[in-house]
Amino acid sequence: MEQTYLNTGDVIGYAKRPTILDGRADAYGIYVQGSSMSPAHEDGALILVETKRPPRVGDDIVIYLRSTGEEDMDDSHGRARCVMVKRLVRRSASYIELEQFSPRMTFRIETTEIVKFHRVMTLSDLIS
Repeated sequence: MEQTYLNTGDVIGYAKRPTILDGRADAYGIYVQGSSMSPAHEDGALILVETKRPPRVGDDIVIYLRSTGEEDMDDSHGRARCVMVKRLVRRSASYIELEQFSPRMTFRIETTEIVKFHRVMTLSDLIS
């Protein structure tokens, strides 16, 4: 599975918000790195993500994985070591199942490894 280390210290760039997102503090942009979600999300593409609406099975998500070490088991710090963009296939109390497209793969991540995950907005979200 393809994942990228999370860089929280540097701003990579700025993009103009679509008008529909003006005033919404629950949305942010992130650049895709890698080809694991191609052709849905190409390397270098800017995707828009929302934190307010919970993801459903079939949605693409940005998932933040927990830093290693017992001191990081407390969610109050919200620190993540890496981030992935994947499709949500299944959710349970103990794991989530994700899919990537290139190479095609489905895999599980234990919920104890997850800091948070957010829904990738679709084109219909942005034009409705």
